[in-house]
Amino acid sequence: MSQQSNNPQKRQRLEGMNVEFGTMSVTGHVVFAGRDGNVTVQTGGNVDSQTTQTITVGGVETTQEMFDGLINRLQELNLIIEQESFDEETEEEALHDLKTIEDQLTRSKKPNSKILIKAARALYRLSPMLASGVFALFGEPLVSQIVVGVGGIAVQFVEALMKKHQK
Repeated sequence: MSQQSNNPQKRQRLEGMNVEFGTMSVTGHVVFAGRDGNVTVQTGGNVDSQTTQTITVGGVETTQEMFDGLINRLQELNLIIEQESFDEETEEEALHDLKTIEDQLTRSKKPNSKILIKAARALYRLSPMLASGVFALFGEPLVSQIVVGVGGIAVQFVEALMKKHQK
């Protein structure tokens, strides 16, 4: 005789624990590898050739490729900090500022422009190599879109940054 329960609540609870997915579709708010994001998949016609996936980063809808470009620039800044010959305290402050920038730029909501710019200015002033790295980061297309979306002092900072590096 079967051990299955006739009680619907108990059966539902047991069945809920044994779920297998061949294919899973997700739309809306999701978390990938600890990062929040919104996923929207647009399909039409042949799904293989018409699928577009977007994520929301810094309040801007973007592609995974553009997000990867942002992450690569942040990793380059991290390498610059590690290669510079800073004293221990300065290196710790630089890594903290970089983490602040990363947190502000990679969250799904718009960044706090004051926090973002304060950390970027601090890194920019530490060394010429970091200044170039900050310039390259804010030159990333995704970061430019995020800055435009935030407006205010963030746009002023980027404009001043561009003027300094054009000289």
